[in-house]
Amino acid sequence: HCSNLFANDPALELARELTEATGFPRVFFCNSGTEGMDAALKFARARARALGMPGRGIVAFKGGFHGRTGFALSATYNPAYREPFEPLIPGVRFADYNDAASLDGVLDRDVCAVVVECVQGEAGAVPGTRDFLQALRARTSALGAVLVIDEVQTGMGRTDKLLAQEHFDVRGDIVVMSKALGAGLPIAAVLMTEDVARALVPGMHGCTFGGNAVCAAAARWSLAQVRR
Repeated sequence: HCSNLFANDPALELARELTEATGFPRVFFCNSGTEGMDAALKFARARARALGMPGRGIVAFKGGFHGRTGFALSATYNPAYREPFEPLIPGVRFADYNDAASLDGVLDRDVCAVVVECVQGEAGAVPGTRDFLQALRARTSALGAVLVIDEVQTGMGRTDKLLAQEHFDVRGDIVVMSKALGAGLPIAAVLMTEDVARALVPGMHGCTFGGNAVCAAAARWSLAQVRR
């Protein structure tokens, strides 16, 4: 193991290859999809604070699943997963998936981020509609809020594109990849825009084993197979 206070070649090369493949300029490595989602939601609130936005609210969707750690679970809808651990992290509200008409009423100035899956997995493989996802992108942009797209289950070619969002001509401000990325070893990548990355400073968030050389090497191999 090499502490992440030091660089290692596999992680640097993986970062370069991921940014090249996806067009996102920045990436943060951690160990699992749920850890990546926790990081993404933290980064969204850090950006809101840095920009002096009025609210820190997060909108997630009914039927959505984002993980089982504290913040990711707070944005996961299934009551059976949530109830044993309540109270969870506050400030998360749930809206109807694929209901574009309701977005104006749900998304207001209190919202700093929206988290969504392009295809809901735990809810039974429910694809988002183009109209809904494009309306969601437009509304979050208009509010200056961050769109977090959870590609933990749908990324790495599982929908015939590297990222499922490519099918809908939408693009998140933060995207989380994991699961198949590591070819069986634990790794997640939190991809983000420069706008999000500017809010982060050294020491604000960390991950002891994120981007370690062994898992990064496995992810490089896995990414190369999917891209090929």
